Amino acid sequence: MQTTQESNEVPVTQPSKYKNFGKVLYAGFFFLLIQSSYTPSQNLLSSLYNQKGYSALGQLMLFANWLFFALSNLLASHIKRHFNYGPGVFIGSLGYVGFYGASFYLTSCETTDGLCTPALIYLANIGGSMLCGLITPLAFISIFSYIDTCSQLHNKGFYYGILTGSVLTSQLTGSLSASFLLGDFSPAIFFLMNMIVTVIGATAFLFLPSPHSNSEELANSPSLLGEDSEMTNSVPMDAIELPLSLKQNMKNYAKLLRDRRMQRLVFSFANSGMMIAFYSGYFYNIITNSIDSKDESVINRYTAYVFAVLGAFECVAGLVVGKILDHANKVQTLKYSNFVLELSYAVTFIAFYQQQYYLCLVAGALWGFSDCMSQTLSTTLVGTEFNAQLEAFGLFWLFQGLFGAFGFLIILFTSSIRGEYYMALMIGWQILVHLVVLGLKPARLESFSESERKASRASLDFQKA
Repeated sequence: MQTTQESNEVPVTQPSKYKNFGKVLYAGFFFLLIQSSYTPSQNLLSSLYNQKGYSALGQLMLFANWLFFALSNLLASHIKRHFNYGPGVFIGSLGYVGFYGASFYLTSCETTDGLCTPALIYLANIGGSMLCGLITPLAFISIFSYIDTCSQLHNKGFYYGILTGSVLTSQLTGSLSASFLLGDFSPAIFFLMNMIVTVIGATAFLFLPSPHSNSEELANSPSLLGEDSEMTNSVPMDAIELPLSLKQNMKNYAKLLRDRRMQRLVFSFANSGMMIAFYSGYFYNIITNSIDSKDESVINRYTAYVFAVLGAFECVAGLVVGKILDHANKVQTLKYSNFVLELSYAVTFIAFYQQQYYLCLVAGALWGFSDCMSQTLSTTLVGTEFNAQLEAFGLFWLFQGLFGAFGFLIILFTSSIRGEYYMALMIGWQILVHLVVLGLKPARLESFSESERKASRASLDFQKA
């Protein structure tokens, strides 16, 4: 017979495995559309500008873009609190329009006088790149906080993996679209089409579905937050991330940076930027040296194949790693993931010496998997260990952007030294990151999956009673 106390208890609600899944796919698809326009533009910028006689301008634009993207993240979390998710992504994505507009301007010029003087071209392109870097962080912080609100404790890694995989799969879809556009149209049309697609994708976020509140599910599940946690991560962000003063925003950053877990985790954030700089700015040298042909069209085609493989494994990692994270200790997974990164460097180092194309394909697959794995782990840890605090996301893109820009500078200044010295430098950096991350400790005493098993057992016990 049930007691009065038992009858008044509220049964534990079983979490819905795929709640808000369609909304996550909607956001991931249209953000993939936006990034599929930007990624090939970024990858091909230096090459296309070199053909127009501006060999250094492309690299200068990328450096300015990465640098301002990194620094802008200090303010992006403050600005985000004044926008809902959809308008935040829309406004942030419009930053790419300045980038494409400047590139369209340069590639449309056939002379070097009038409106096409080098001084105006440099001013427009560097200005457009800076504008892009300043605005786009708002899009990233808005969409990742949206995904966190859509997620529940048991599927957070899976949902983060879908978004990260969507963003990084643009390496594949963007390369395929670029090969088609540049094969049949001029570079100016290429940048114009990318601008149009970006505006379409950004506009779709004005119709972004509102996520449901998961507060009821959290109320019926055991608390897993550390003693220093200030808020739950299942309540919609718009309900808890209220507008703050800029001074308070900076205090939040300072508080996060005093956290010993964050002090170690920023090395992983920085490593994401260094990896992107490595495979975007240096890996192509190893690929081209392995191709037994002097025909530029053949070299370009086979180089594109490697980056297509890289993009395909970005997608694979987004789905696989995200799913694993929902059933594993996330901090331990981050520590073990560094072995995969070191394997990527090792295979690339062998490919550098052997100059075998098939080794470049294997290295490309490893870099694609490693890149998406690293970013999925980092953003998921921000969502779990730091409760998806906007400033924590800001620190991720701040350090990724700063060290991405720094990585491009290293490539620029080490271009005159032997390649093996640069490779040894990167391997040494990776080992340092691995050693620092080994000291990272989780705030939670148990995994989400274990808590849900307890919640499930409590529900069954109640039903039996």
